[in-house]
Amino acid sequence: MTIIAAADGSSLGNPGPSGWAWYVDETCWDAGGWETGTNNMGELEAIRQLLAATRKAGLSDEKLRIYLDSQYALNAATKWIHAWKKNGWLTAQKKPVANREIVEAIDQELQGRDIEFQWVRGHTGHALNEAADDAARRSALAYKEGKKPPAGPGFTFAAKMPDARAARADPPTNNAKTAETVETAATAVAAAVTEASGVEDCAPVAAAPSTGDSATSAQAQKWAVALITAFRDGQDWHQLLGAEFRLVSGYGQVLYEDDLRSGTPTGGAVPLTVGQVDPRVQISQIATLSLGGNYLTSFRVGGGGKQDLHSTIWDRQGRALFHQITPVIAGGTAAA
Repeated sequence: MTIIAAADGSSLGNPGPSGWAWYVDETCWDAGGWETGTNNMGELEAIRQLLAATRKAGLSDEKLRIYLDSQYALNAATKWIHAWKKNGWLTAQKKPVANREIVEAIDQELQGRDIEFQWVRGHTGHALNEAADDAARRSALAYKEGKKPPAGPGFTFAAKMPDARAARADPPTNNAKTAETVETAATAVAAAVTEASGVEDCAPVAAAPSTGDSATSAQAQKWAVALITAFRDGQDWHQLLGAEFRLVSGYGQVLYEDDLRSGTPTGGAVPLTVGQVDPRVQISQIATLSLGGNYLTSFRVGGGGKQDLHSTIWDRQGRALFHQITPVIAGGTAAA
């Protein structure tokens, strides 16, 4: 699992009212700041806060990729920090390291963790960077106006993951009843989405390749369309998931059924990928394959430059065991 996030800072005046923010998606971000600070302070504090938040959420063992638009923050966290620490937190010119308290905290948070920092040019449309920049600037503006800056939810879903996994019940034993329930839910969701959105190709594409029992393959195709549309449009998707269901979102997050429930307590739409597709876009089947008792379905969702590849593994009772969303860039290549 790789957690993918952006961290950014903002300062109005530099020094002046300042903010920091990290951002994974609209359900997982945080921000803060100071009445007086610098842009560099905000950039570094965003990194520190993100590292601390993932640690407190029990995600220290997971790889974390952080996008930064600050060369100062990138070099401070990956290069200079080692020399500064060796020199007793003095620069090569024997001067005290600026923002030492934050830098030392980052050094402590980095110990024993798999962290990848990547630089991106700011204000060029990078979705996560833009979101982090907006949140940091909102915090700085709030301090300028004498208001309390808007804070985010943090890693609220991840904090519940260990207990949720331990408490997870075994899958239902009445397979016939479960299959009937899932089939009914799949049919209802697909029909509702088709009627509401005008998508006429919600049914699987007949020419798509498939292997294994044809009747079961057809059912798997129907379940896949139902799951995709249910996640996207906020329909009732709970009945389509197995007890050990896992989802890898377009952001690189690994989510469990419990995480999805806590993130959308009323069964609302689940934000799964950067650049959510319009509800009226096409859903096109690519393949349905037999996997020794289970089935793999692959569908392309979207149109034009905004497409995702949805791949799902199903058991024979129609319960989704695993679902992965891969953003596809122009030309049909999966995004790295």
